[in-house]
Amino acid sequence: MRFQGPALGALLLGLACATSSVQALELDPEMLSGLVLGAGQAHSRYDNTGFGTALFADANYIHVFLNGGVSHKAFDEPVTNGYVGVGISGLLQLQVGQGTEGPVKRIRTDINISRMIDFFGGRKRNRYNQSFGTRITFTFAGEEYSDDRRFDNFQAGLGLIF
Repeated sequence: MRFQGPALGALLLGLACATSSVQALELDPEMLSGLVLGAGQAHSRYDNTGFGTALFADANYIHVFLNGGVSHKAFDEPVTNGYVGVGISGLLQLQVGQGTEGPVKRIRTDINISRMIDFFGGRKRNRYNQSFGTRITFTFAGEEYSDDRRFDNFQAGLGLIF
């Protein structure tokens, strides 16, 4: 999960092209924005002793191509992080952050089936008049800590988008 220069350059070039596409298609930027409140389970990638399983709660804000958030994981030692990043709405987010265990890099995706159908179908839905079912979001993330590899983890959970 290391962010290499060419891959990051390709992502930034893709974001520039996507920005032009969003403007050309006259898509509603509200479909590409939202606050996801989520919870789930995180599993360490390098620890087999049982230390590496934790519950997490997080909040992540997405606005078109920028995003940021906070997260708390309850390992044996609690871990709290703040993140900022770039991405393509909630579909792919590359984030860097700082927390109680030092610098962290994260790849995240928030999948909301209703918003994906609206996005690809060109439908505009009133975001203030949505049911509970249309707000359910599946959230996945992978994290890599610079200072302590025991905390490197993969997260899966459910959230609500507002």
